[in-house]
This record gives sequence, C-alpha cells and structure tokens, in this order.
Amino acid sequence: MRRRSLAAIVVCALAALLLFALIGGQPEFGSEAARAGEASAARAEGIRVRDATLRRTPTAWRLDARADIELPPAIRSGLDSGVPLEFVLAVSLREPRRFAPDRTLFDVERRYGLVYYELTRHYRVRSLDDGTARNYRSLGTALDGLGTLAGVSLGMPGANVSGRPGVDAVVPSPLVGRLSLTLDGRALPLPLQAPFGSAWQLSSRPHEWDVSS
Repeated sequence: MRRRSLAAIVVCALAALLLFALIGGQPEFGSEAARAGEASAARAEGIRVRDATLRRTPTAWRLDARADIELPPAIRSGLDSGVPLEFVLAVSLREPRRFAPDRTLFDVERRYGLVYYELTRHYRVRSLDDGTARNYRSLGTALDGLGTLAGVSLGMPGANVSGRPGVDAVVPSPLVGRLSLTLDGRALPLPLQAPFGSAWQLSSRPHEWDVSS
C-alpha cells in the first residue's frame, strides 16, 4: 500500500513538473516584443546630425546645420524637474594635405543652454556665447529650435592655409568640416556627472562633409 502511495506521489510530481515546463517554461512572447520595442526606442534617443554647411563671408565663417535631438527619459525627467542642460557645439575646418598632416583652419565651440520654467510652463533655449534666447511651449519645439542652427558665426581662421597671417590667399577646395553636438556632463550637478550619471550621457556622432571655399 505504501509503495502504491509513493508511486502515486511520484507520478503527480512528474505531472506537475511537466505542466510547469509546458506553461511556465515557454518564452514570453509579449515580454520579448516589449523588450524589442524598448530597445528600438532607446536607439531612437540621442542626437543625429542630419546636414551641415559652412559658408565664408567677408567677416566670418558661418554655420547652418540641422540635428535631430531626442532626450532619454532620465534626462527629460531631470529637465522638467529643474535641472538645466548645457550643450556644446564643436565645429572644426581643416585642409587635407597629401604629403603633410592636415592643417586645421579653426576648431571652435559654441554653447547652448536648455532650461524649463515650471511657473510659466515653458522651455528656453539660450546661446551662452551671445545671450540670445527663444522661448518654447513644448519640449519638442524647444529641441527642434536647439537643433536648428542658422548663420552661426564661427569667426575667421587666424592664418590662411599657407600659414602666412594677413594674406588673403586662395584656399584650396574642398576643405573638410566636422561637427558634433554633445550634452556637457561637466555642467550637470555633481551627482549626475559620469560615472554616477551614466544615463545622462548624450552625444552625436561626428558629422563630416566637404566644404567649398
């Protein structure tokens, strides 16, 4: 009798394990799809430079550029909680040379601030170089404004490509422009700076293009 009871217990245990394997051990397709969606959304977050042009005027080189900016949830939440963001626009122009290192004509930075004002519920994008600012009612339009750069003055190179200051020599064409846009982690509050605030790192890939002088 005891043997029959023991056999019955073993059979029930095996049946329970088989049922668990069939039900609980199957892949969670909904969870996999959700994780795939989250991964796709994460890839969409960041900064992507779509296009850029440099033009030379009598007084300065000027930049026109367009970048798509999407803030990750942690940065977006921090911004809406009062954390100011500071972005660095880095632009360089160089002359490629075949038998010598490339010559850099200029390598400059322009800085922009993005803040949210809870009281008036608006965002402000401000140039930290000349103080000009614009207000926006939504984060989407503020990021669009931040990513739209028109006629940004970059100054003139200190010397022409031959290295002789003050001589208006003909610049060979094409030159190569390089641009990147980065959230300045050093300007964040200390607890949010890397490596503690790794979720607050945001930067575009360097964008390069040929520039006609």
